[in-house]
Amino acid sequence: MKESPERSVEIKAPPSIVWQALAGLDKYPEWNTRVQFNGEAKQGAKIEMTVTLFKRQIKVPVLIETLKEERELRWLGGPGWLMAGSHYFKMKQSDTDPDSTIMIQGEQFSGIGVPILWLFVKRELLGLYDDINRDLKKRAEGLADG
Repeated sequence: MKESPERSVEIKAPPSIVWQALAGLDKYPEWNTRVQFNGEAKQGAKIEMTVTLFKRQIKVPVLIETLKEERELRWLGGPGWLMAGSHYFKMKQSDTDPDSTIMIQGEQFSGIGVPILWLFVKRELLGLYDDINRDLKKRAEGLADG
């Protein structure tokens, strides 16, 4: 069984600015309230992510799977056989406002534990995605305003 939750947000900043905030993992402590990284966003890099879930900090090794400037950032993390997630951020310029970006954040889960574990983590993970979207929007719009 697979689960693929998504959340999206419109950010009043061009994709180049949103990408600057999103791919600058070393700057996450300045704006991201739930996720931190120890390492750089480089294709194929294995780095450590610290994520706050259920009010606890959890360290997760991740592999940067995709790094397409101003289009997509994706990493793979979790104990693969039980439940692994390929977490992604996809962005595109808004069709209605050339100075805005539509950013879609989601995750494709797989593993034998997904059917059961998903029931317990769904609410927390969707809240995590909403918090990251809110924080990223605030950061990128702040950078765009200069």
